[in-house]
Amino acid sequence: MKTSFRLALLPAILFILLDACTLQDHQPPGQNPDCNLLTMTLVTKTSFGPRLQKDEILEVDGQQIPIGKERSYEYTFDEQNRLVQRQYLTYTGSSANQRITYEYDANSVTTKQYNYASPQPDLVERLPLNEQGLWAKEDFTYDADGFLVQDANVYGPTSYTVVEGNITRMERRSGPDEPVTEVVTYEYDLSKPNLPNSEPYRGKISRNLRTKQTFQLYDNGKLTVTYVYNFKYLFDQAGRVTRSYYSFDS
Repeated sequence: MKTSFRLALLPAILFILLDACTLQDHQPPGQNPDCNLLTMTLVTKTSFGPRLQKDEILEVDGQQIPIGKERSYEYTFDEQNRLVQRQYLTYTGSSANQRITYEYDANSVTTKQYNYASPQPDLVERLPLNEQGLWAKEDFTYDADGFLVQDANVYGPTSYTVVEGNITRMERRSGPDEPVTEVVTYEYDLSKPNLPNSEPYRGKISRNLRTKQTFQLYDNGKLTVTYVYNFKYLFDQAGRVTRSYYSFDS
């Protein structure tokens, strides 16, 4: 198997978390029920793109790689840990910056999408919620814990396997009775809690930090391609993730 560090295409991600804990009771959000997450910012840096201002040198396994900001997402949450705003910024010269707000009532969440150049929303959608407070999309099936386990989407029926709070396998088929076309398996560090869920109304996310992801493509039931992603993390003094990146094997 050939290993290549595809940081030209595969980004390093910086995580900035702001929560409502004091320094004395500080724990990562999700471990302390009294520690509410206020905002979470994800900043993607990459070495790909001639227009990027590469202002940092990232050392990966002895390689010195210049990287710069590509895009960022900032998530804002309310006191009930519900997502209320998501802002997207790009640093590639594109005008694709946007802001989405989320408004909740007992049975739905209304999303409003704004282009930064416009004070009025370009798109308004009302998403119904089920009794679990999750998006009641016709194609979605959740388990009792709130994990998405079936998705009958237009790209092919997809199923998810959950083991002890972690999504361990995804299978996709081109049709209900067709052979598997894609399989993704996931491995985790069971000692590390995952990042906060950026969109709780879409279902639970895995409990722990992902360390490995294996992606396999099939043609008429025959394995044709395998990709392996190995994830690494840096942490702050409170044990929260501050940066992640991954290497790519094919």
